[in-house]
Amino acid sequence: MSIFEGVLNWFPNCFQKDAAHRLAPFIPDGGGPVVAGEHYVRLWLDEMFLANERDWFKSWHPAVHSAITFEFGEQTQVITRIAGASALKDVDDRHLDRVITLTTKLTDLLPFRGGTVRINAALLAMQGTDSVKQLIDVLGEISTKLAVPQLSMALDVAKPLAQGVSALVGVTDGEMMLGLDTTISEQDLRGGSFAVVFATPQEIPPARLTISARQLRFDGHELNGRNYMVVRVERVDARGDWDQLSKIREPYQQAVDALTEGELPAAQKALKKAIGAALKSDDLTETDRRRVIDALRKRYKAAEELLGSGAFSDAADQTVEKLLELAIPPAEAAALGPIKDAEAFDFSNI
Repeated sequence: MSIFEGVLNWFPNCFQKDAAHRLAPFIPDGGGPVVAGEHYVRLWLDEMFLANERDWFKSWHPAVHSAITFEFGEQTQVITRIAGASALKDVDDRHLDRVITLTTKLTDLLPFRGGTVRINAALLAMQGTDSVKQLIDVLGEISTKLAVPQLSMALDVAKPLAQGVSALVGVTDGEMMLGLDTTISEQDLRGGSFAVVFATPQEIPPARLTISARQLRFDGHELNGRNYMVVRVERVDARGDWDQLSKIREPYQQAVDALTEGELPAAQKALKKAIGAALKSDDLTETDRRRVIDALRKRYKAAEELLGSGAFSDAADQTVEKLLELAIPPAEAAALGPIKDAEAFDFSNI
């Protein structure tokens, strides 16, 4: 059994022990389905209620653990995250028995390739002294390295983190206070929130739960007196963090620098490298690959023309985010379909 299987099997095993008292209805946000090749997915922990029912922050320490299983590149990947009280805003002994607004990012943008997506999330109670809290904080710091824009560069952290989480749960006799374990098909994946509540359907009828301004409501009012958390699935049409993708940004900047110096062969070579990186990037959807390459080609052609007229300046903005202002809209790029190699490297029709 792999490290990841150990972590993922722990979720349903704990969940089934008291499944009757764990609701997790999904409340869509009305934004439509997540389409493979077009959209990204990002997970958030928006809100939580921690009841004052045990010796929290002394002999028991709260932690939120999440894992998402999805297709990335050519493989199935598992991204885990654990966050203790120190990483969760206002989760302390002064905020017991009250709603805590968190808006904590559990993952960064994950390009949706299709297939199923499995989401596991749990509010855990870890028994022990301050050393347990410190261990949770250390693992939490490691897990933040997986919540980065260039996910392809961070996956080497995933396995040791999963191993550390498994060990932590084992040595502390971790208890699941709340749990979500769901596998969503490609046809059903959409933006919205899971309201994970420690209650039976008779106590809290799911149909009476709503989300307003990313906050859980029961019959239109705050839900008090029960442990709960709100896990949001965000659908994102296009990235806004282009300059964090170094494999594309760096050769693009080299191409601009070479053009500034009048070194056309070097500029074209660097441009082709940037286009090749975008064409193969696992961090981009098919739609965004086309948009990035479209903008790279337009920028280079325009810079060439400016250079020929003597108007090109080394003050030209070299950021990829600025570059993307030239790109076609996401909907137009999606309608054109995936970009092929021949089209990506063809400058004649610009």
